[in-house]
Amino acid sequence: MKRLLSILIILGLTILFVTLITTRGAFSIKVSPGEGKRTLSQSGDTAGTQNSPLNKDSRSLVRGNNAFALDLAGRLFQEKRNTFFSPFSISDALAMTYAGARGKTETQMAKVLHFTLPQKTLHPAFSSLIYSLQIKSGTKGCKLDIANALWGQKGYKFLQSFTDLINRYYDGGFYRVDFERDTEGARKKI
Repeated sequence: MKRLLSILIILGLTILFVTLITTRGAFSIKVSPGEGKRTLSQSGDTAGTQNSPLNKDSRSLVRGNNAFALDLAGRLFQEKRNTFFSPFSISDALAMTYAGARGKTETQMAKVLHFTLPQKTLHPAFSSLIYSLQIKSGTKGCKLDIANALWGQKGYKFLQSFTDLINRYYDGGFYRVDFERDTEGARKKI
């Protein structure tokens, strides 16, 4: 019971932190879907207004990420063991793979991850959220580094539009390594 309470407190604080970032603060962030450029502008207290730190799409993304976090926690904590996870990091990493999904796979991933935005606006929303988290973390002497990246087999022909999207909207990026012939080298690089 004590462990469950601790888990719920940590999860609640995580959700509260992300929610506060989306409703309060001194920054307004916009990401242009075509260019992937982040624009930061100073503003006053914007709680509950249209000028909140994140745009409407990013706020929608946060609501979906919160729902995903609760679903995932419900599954992970069914067994009695010490578990720590970052729902945002998991959602962020899977959003990168979701960028390449189409058809039934895309639909299934969107449902499980609670992505309600179309791909065209989801990835700029993630970029805006990542940027907001990094800006907020630097204001109190702390720094948040999000280290998610995709690693693909060297020589495999990934669609250029896919790798461009990953590199444009996700700070981790897309990298190629040789899993087949240099497993140990790939492991060390990752």
